[in-house]
Amino acid sequence: MSPLLRPAAVVASYHRAAYPESAELEGSMREFSLAEIAENLPHWQQLALAHEAPEPFLQPYWFQSFWEGFAASRKATIVTARDRSGLAGILPLLRTQTFFRGIPARTLRSLSGTHSCRFDLTSRSEAIGPVAKTIWHALRQDLSWDIIEALDVPADNSFGALQSLAQEDGFLAATWPTLQMPYLDLPPKNSDPFGNSPKRYRSFRRRLVTLQSRLEDCGDLHFQVQPEFTNHAYSEFLALEASGWKSRTGGTIASRPEVQRFYERALTSAFRAGHLRLYSLRLRGRPIAMEIGLLLAGRYYAPKAAYDEGFAKYSPGHLLTRFVISDLVNGGVSRYDFLGPRARHKYVWTEQTRLHANRYIIRPTLRGHTARTLLSTFAPAFRRLKYACFGDPQA
Repeated sequence: MSPLLRPAAVVASYHRAAYPESAELEGSMREFSLAEIAENLPHWQQLALAHEAPEPFLQPYWFQSFWEGFAASRKATIVTARDRSGLAGILPLLRTQTFFRGIPARTLRSLSGTHSCRFDLTSRSEAIGPVAKTIWHALRQDLSWDIIEALDVPADNSFGALQSLAQEDGFLAATWPTLQMPYLDLPPKNSDPFGNSPKRYRSFRRRLVTLQSRLEDCGDLHFQVQPEFTNHAYSEFLALEASGWKSRTGGTIASRPEVQRFYERALTSAFRAGHLRLYSLRLRGRPIAMEIGLLLAGRYYAPKAAYDEGFAKYSPGHLLTRFVISDLVNGGVSRYDFLGPRARHKYVWTEQTRLHANRYIIRPTLRGHTARTLLSTFAPAFRRLKYACFGDPQA
């Protein structure tokens, strides 16, 4: 495991910012195999919990699950900042030869993808500034990359500190908007669970009570929450998801072995960490709607959901969401994060969204200036034309 840190080269077109690496923090940029992580980074989990907004997607098990599912044979480039008390910041990356939909470039891409939900620089909440400087110092000295690409970074992020430092040094930065992820700030315990939901959809939410009554006429109906990961429950979800429209578009977990491997590993680890919640709506013992959830630091996240289209007239997915929100409010949870794109079926519950974007740091070479022009000028123009012709899917 030899370090990748290289001596800084003197490049006339770069402006070096007047800050040294923090005397209290030591930066490192090294390649790790999947098997080496637990031994070399034992405090990653505690660091993720000390982040300003701790989320399951910053936990090491989430990154390891992505790694095992999609890049198990490859080494990751992990940049860290440490002080006397241990790990203070971490940025896990993967080397690739392309960026932004396959355009050739030596790229350090976030160790994440479509199923990772979101990505960010992980740091202790009180040390984001010094950590960002230390990590950028290590990245700046490495000459093996042209572009750093961080996928689906939320608007309230820590990665932006790296972009600001890079720009101070004469590097280029770019942002490509991706998802408007809906979320619902939940009201206090013992209050109306839907008090913060849009009033204009109040009649629809009330109609769900009637639909539930009609569904109860079809047989024994009950809601269930399960905090354990079992092969049986996982198989039930895969089968339910594969029975609907996602199967026809190839978008199910079971349609790709690597995706199935990722979720199996991630959910097993989430269960061991005490983060897993598996909600289901069952008719005569059989699930007709299910939602995979993660609960951490008083916030709930819903990366996957499925329902039986044979019961679509009863809105089983909405019935389950209604139950989940009520259960979370009763448990004192502060937020329901729907994740994924802004979509019609989420409107009835919330109008709040959290903007996400792919964020880039680009070396100011001819290739880099071309890449930044593509991201900042040509690609947005093509997107506007596409939306003008076919509509914005998140509008």
